Amino acid sequence: MAEDTGWQRQQIPAGRFTLTGYAKGLDSAGRDLVVYIESDGYAWRSRWALSPDPTPRDPQGLRLALRDSGPRVLYLARPCQFARDAWQGCEPIYWSSHRYGEAVVAALDQAIDEVKTRVGASAVSLLGISGGGVVAALLAARRDDVAQLTTIAANLDHAAWTEHHEVSPLTGSLNPADFAERLEQIPQRHFVGAADDVVPPIIVESYLARMTDRSKTEIIVIPGFDHDCCWIDAWPGLLGR
Repeated sequence: MAEDTGWQRQQIPAGRFTLTGYAKGLDSAGRDLVVYIESDGYAWRSRWALSPDPTPRDPQGLRLALRDSGPRVLYLARPCQFARDAWQGCEPIYWSSHRYGEAVVAALDQAIDEVKTRVGASAVSLLGISGGGVVAALLAARRDDVAQLTTIAANLDHAAWTEHHEVSPLTGSLNPADFAERLEQIPQRHFVGAADDVVPPIIVESYLARMTDRSKTEIIVIPGFDHDCCWIDAWPGLLGR
């Protein structure tokens, strides 16, 4: 999809991983770099069995990025996604218990730094859908150049999320809710589907409850939307809000 629309493939060594990405407009001028982070992908074959390859069957983060009309946009897959030619460092913990762990977040952070330096950007806007929104928030918490954080259907308090679904806690992962007070100084928008039973609005509210100042934060609950429908088709309009 990306190559058919003229986006350029990126292979970026970062920490223990080599990350796959696609980009447009990296040779254009401007101070901002917009970065989309992919979802958790095909992490589980069933409720009890991990997938051998977390590459998403439907890369929603990529599809969102391709609908962004901005001049300079970078899409980053998560570690071990689209990585058959760069599998070194990949272990199932990185798409299960440690999917939002330090090694994962540090790798994406390093990749963004590499591209940002290469193109001469001075600020980044971070966007992510589902688990990609979790990673985007964790990246924003450690960076000092984030102009905007946007998430879509993101489990921003995964401790509350695993408790809600009565599944094993993500013991090797960082939790955005633990960094809520640090993040509250960054302008942020969180889109949530009113009919989302995977990440219901109460999960994002749990994250917001950890803030002392919500003046820069907006939660936007969309009637009729669930975890998958209908973010891609609606994205240009939502992005322009």
